Amino acid sequence: MKKKFLLLSLFISHFTFSQTDFKFYKSIEDYANNKFIPNYDIIEYSWRNSDFTEETLRVKINNSGEKKIKITEFPGEFYSAEKGQLWRQYKKESYIILAYGTYCYYVTPGFSSKPEYYSETISGPIKRFSIGLLEKKLKEKGLFQQFKKDKPKREFKDNVNDYFNKEVKRNIKYFNLLNETYK
Repeated sequence: MKKKFLLLSLFISHFTFSQTDFKFYKSIEDYANNKFIPNYDIIEYSWRNSDFTEETLRVKINNSGEKKIKITEFPGEFYSAEKGQLWRQYKKESYIILAYGTYCYYVTPGFSSKPEYYSETISGPIKRFSIGLLEKKLKEKGLFQQFKKDKPKREFKDNVNDYFNKEVKRNIKYFNLLNETYK
Protein backbone atom coordinates (compact mmCIF):
# COMPACT_ATOMS: atom_id res chain seq x y z
CA MET A 1 0.00 0.00 0.00
CA LYS A 2 1.47 3.34 -1.01
CA LYS A 3 1.85 6.00 1.61
CA LYS A 4 1.20 9.62 0.75
CA PHE A 5 3.04 12.53 2.23
CA LEU A 6 1.11 15.73 2.30
CA LEU A 7 3.19 18.82 1.64
CA LEU A 8 1.69 20.91 4.38
CA SER A 9 3.40 24.10 3.30
CA LEU A 10 0.92 24.26 0.41
CA PHE A 11 -1.95 24.57 2.82
CA ILE A 12 -0.65 26.94 5.48
CA SER A 13 -2.91 29.83 6.44
CA HIS A 14 -6.28 28.58 5.28
CA PHE A 15 -7.98 30.45 8.05
CA THR A 16 -9.15 34.00 7.64
CA PHE A 17 -7.29 34.96 10.80
CA SER A 18 -3.76 34.38 11.93
CA GLN A 19 -3.10 33.63 15.56
CA THR A 20 -0.26 32.92 17.92
CA ASP A 21 1.61 29.82 16.84
CA PHE A 22 2.82 27.03 19.12
CA LYS A 23 0.00 27.45 21.66
CA PHE A 24 -2.95 25.41 22.93
CA TYR A 25 -6.58 26.57 22.67
CA LYS A 26 -9.71 25.24 24.38
CA SER A 27 -12.00 26.00 21.41
CA ILE A 28 -12.02 27.28 17.84
CA GLU A 29 -13.56 30.50 19.21
CA ASP A 30 -10.59 30.93 21.53
CA TYR A 31 -8.30 30.44 18.53
CA ALA A 32 -10.24 33.05 16.52
CA ASN A 33 -9.93 35.48 19.43
CA ASN A 34 -6.27 34.58 20.08
CA LYS A 35 -7.12 33.45 23.62
CA PHE A 36 -4.51 30.75 24.06
CA ILE A 37 -4.04 28.72 27.21
CA PRO A 38 -1.35 30.58 29.16
CA ASN A 39 1.92 29.09 30.38
CA TYR A 40 2.17 26.41 27.67
CA ASP A 41 4.56 26.94 24.75
CA ILE A 42 4.87 24.17 22.16
CA ILE A 43 8.44 23.62 20.97
CA GLU A 44 8.60 24.08 17.20
CA TYR A 45 8.90 20.82 15.21
CA SER A 46 8.47 18.72 18.35
CA TRP A 47 5.58 16.73 16.85
CA ARG A 48 8.09 15.23 14.44
CA ASN A 49 9.97 13.67 17.34
CA SER A 50 7.06 11.55 18.58
CA ASP A 51 7.73 7.88 18.86
CA PHE A 52 5.25 5.73 17.03
CA THR A 53 3.61 4.26 20.11
CA GLU A 54 1.84 7.47 21.15
CA GLU A 55 1.71 11.09 20.03
CA THR A 56 3.63 13.60 22.10
CA LEU A 57 4.79 17.21 21.98
CA ARG A 58 7.64 18.93 23.75
CA VAL A 59 6.45 22.00 25.63
CA LYS A 60 7.69 24.62 28.01
CA ILE A 61 5.34 24.95 30.98
CA ASN A 62 5.52 28.21 32.97
CA ASN A 63 8.74 29.13 31.12
CA SER A 64 10.50 26.17 32.70
CA GLY A 65 12.59 23.60 30.89
CA GLU A 66 11.21 21.45 28.13
CA LYS A 67 8.89 18.59 28.98
CA LYS A 68 7.43 15.90 26.74
CA ILE A 69 3.66 15.55 27.17
CA LYS A 70 1.36 12.87 25.78
CA ILE A 71 -1.62 13.77 23.63
CA THR A 72 -3.88 12.66 26.49
CA GLU A 73 -2.26 15.38 28.65
CA PHE A 74 -2.73 18.26 26.20
CA PRO A 75 -4.45 21.18 27.97
CA GLY A 76 -6.68 21.96 24.97
CA GLU A 77 -8.36 20.23 22.04
CA PHE A 78 -6.87 22.69 19.52
CA TYR A 79 -3.22 23.63 19.11
CA SER A 80 -0.72 25.06 16.70
CA ALA A 81 2.11 22.56 16.35
CA GLU A 82 3.38 24.13 13.10
CA LYS A 83 3.60 27.74 12.00
CA GLY A 84 0.30 28.94 10.52
CA GLN A 85 -1.59 25.70 11.16
CA LEU A 86 -4.32 24.75 13.58
CA TRP A 87 -4.49 21.15 14.72
CA ARG A 88 -7.18 19.25 16.57
CA GLN A 89 -6.69 16.26 18.82
CA TYR A 90 -9.43 13.66 18.77
CA LYS A 91 -9.31 10.21 20.35
CA LYS A 92 -5.53 10.31 20.89
CA GLU A 93 -4.80 11.33 17.29
CA SER A 94 -3.73 14.63 15.71
CA TYR A 95 -5.51 16.15 12.72
CA ILE A 96 -4.53 19.28 10.81
CA ILE A 97 -7.58 21.43 10.07
CA LEU A 98 -7.67 22.50 6.41
CA ALA A 99 -11.27 23.77 6.23
CA TYR A 100 -13.90 24.27 8.87
CA GLY A 101 -17.53 25.23 9.14
CA THR A 102 -20.59 23.04 8.84
CA TYR A 103 -18.21 20.48 7.33
CA CYS A 104 -14.57 20.29 8.38
CA TYR A 105 -11.73 18.76 6.38
CA TYR A 106 -8.56 17.39 7.96
CA VAL A 107 -5.38 15.55 7.15
CA THR A 108 -3.10 13.62 9.42
CA PRO A 109 0.47 14.87 9.76
CA GLY A 110 3.31 12.95 8.15
CA PHE A 111 2.99 9.75 6.16
CA SER A 112 -0.26 7.84 5.84
CA SER A 113 -2.00 5.72 3.24
CA LYS A 114 -5.37 7.29 4.16
CA PRO A 115 -4.59 10.80 5.43
CA GLU A 116 -7.94 12.54 4.77
CA TYR A 117 -10.73 12.94 7.33
CA TYR A 118 -13.83 15.07 7.91
CA SER A 119 -16.32 16.01 10.60
CA GLU A 120 -19.69 17.68 10.71
CA THR A 121 -18.92 20.81 12.75
CA ILE A 122 -15.58 21.56 14.33
CA SER A 123 -16.48 19.64 17.51
CA GLY A 124 -18.09 16.62 15.81
CA PRO A 125 -16.58 13.14 15.63
CA ILE A 126 -13.80 12.84 13.06
CA LYS A 127 -14.43 10.20 10.40
CA ARG A 128 -12.53 8.85 7.41
CA PHE A 129 -13.13 11.01 4.33
CA SER A 130 -14.49 9.67 1.07
CA ILE A 131 -14.81 11.68 -2.12
CA GLY A 132 -18.35 10.33 -2.49
CA LEU A 133 -19.43 12.18 0.64
CA LEU A 134 -18.13 15.49 -0.67
CA GLU A 135 -19.68 14.90 -4.10
CA LYS A 136 -23.08 14.11 -2.51
CA LYS A 137 -23.02 17.33 -0.46
CA LEU A 138 -21.90 19.36 -3.50
CA LYS A 139 -24.77 17.92 -5.58
CA GLU A 140 -27.23 19.02 -2.89
CA LYS A 141 -25.90 22.58 -3.13
CA GLY A 142 -25.55 22.73 -6.94
CA LEU A 143 -21.73 22.77 -6.88
CA PHE A 144 -21.04 19.31 -8.26
CA GLN A 145 -20.62 20.21 -11.95
CA GLN A 146 -18.19 22.99 -11.05
CA PHE A 147 -16.27 20.52 -8.87
CA LYS A 148 -16.02 18.00 -11.73
CA LYS A 149 -14.81 20.68 -14.18
CA ASP A 150 -12.20 21.76 -11.64
CA LYS A 151 -10.55 18.32 -11.56
CA PRO A 152 -6.77 18.70 -11.23
CA LYS A 153 -4.74 18.01 -14.32
CA ARG A 154 -2.24 15.21 -14.07
CA GLU A 155 1.05 16.41 -15.51
CA PHE A 156 3.97 14.32 -16.67
CA LYS A 157 6.18 15.82 -13.97
CA ASP A 158 3.69 14.90 -11.20
CA ASN A 159 4.51 12.05 -8.90
CA VAL A 160 1.85 10.41 -6.72
CA ASN A 161 2.29 13.00 -3.97
CA ASP A 162 2.13 15.96 -6.35
CA TYR A 163 -1.18 14.84 -7.78
CA PHE A 164 -2.56 13.97 -4.35
CA ASN A 165 -1.67 17.47 -3.12
CA LYS A 166 -3.56 18.96 -6.10
CA GLU A 167 -6.61 16.89 -5.14
CA VAL A 168 -6.39 18.01 -1.51
CA LYS A 169 -6.11 21.64 -2.60
CA ARG A 170 -9.29 21.22 -4.70
CA ASN A 171 -11.06 19.53 -1.79
CA ILE A 172 -10.16 22.45 0.50
CA LYS A 173 -11.61 24.87 -2.06
CA TYR A 174 -14.87 22.94 -2.29
CA PHE A 175 -15.24 22.36 1.44
CA ASN A 176 -14.93 26.13 1.83
CA LEU A 177 -17.47 26.78 -0.97
CA LEU A 178 -19.83 24.22 0.55
CA ASN A 179 -19.50 25.84 3.97
CA GLU A 180 -20.29 29.24 2.44
CA THR A 181 -23.71 27.91 1.38
CA TYR A 182 -24.62 27.32 5.03
CA LYS A 183 -24.00 30.90 6.14
